[in-house]
Amino acid sequence: MNVVAVNRELKTYSMPAVMVDIPLCVSRLGRDLLLAGHRRLAAVETPGSDSIAFGIRQAAARYAPDSVIDSCAPAEVGTMIEHGVTAFVCGSTRAAQQVKGFLERAKVSVPKQVSLTAIGTFDGAPPCSGYYCTSRQVVETAVELLKAPVGRPAVIWLAGEFQDQGTIGPTGTANPFEELANVRVNGIVV
Repeated sequence: MNVVAVNRELKTYSMPAVMVDIPLCVSRLGRDLLLAGHRRLAAVETPGSDSIAFGIRQAAARYAPDSVIDSCAPAEVGTMIEHGVTAFVCGSTRAAQQVKGFLERAKVSVPKQVSLTAIGTFDGAPPCSGYYCTSRQVVETAVELLKAPVGRPAVIWLAGEFQDQGTIGPTGTANPFEELANVRVNGIVV
């Protein structure tokens, strides 16, 4: 019997898998948020997971080394805002929906006060700006893997498509174009 894991990083067994390309999507979102002036960002992910925070830290090392990147669960968003976080990158659409609900109840303006982004699978209008794959894309890719199994397990990474829901904005505390004026590439200011 052929089995394909969907949106689950395999740690024990080796089998075919279809997953959203989290590192690519986080890198893109991190870059956009950092260039918009955000310097305190939070990765909203499940306890024990660090792929979102790790990806944002890598983007920060490239675009804004002075940035502070924290991790939190959706229930900790209020505390993060109190500590100056101005942008959230959620590791799932479920987490994004929870964060969005909290922000609405707390009357926090998105994107004027904080930016909200996510990565994941969603059909229809997603809860916030981010990179998404449709469930149809995931299912069709999994079916293809099941129809034509390869000799060894393959992982198909889906890049996702950017969906702009108007939840990314500048912080208002920094001009992102000033940051671009002093970007160094291999030690050379460009």
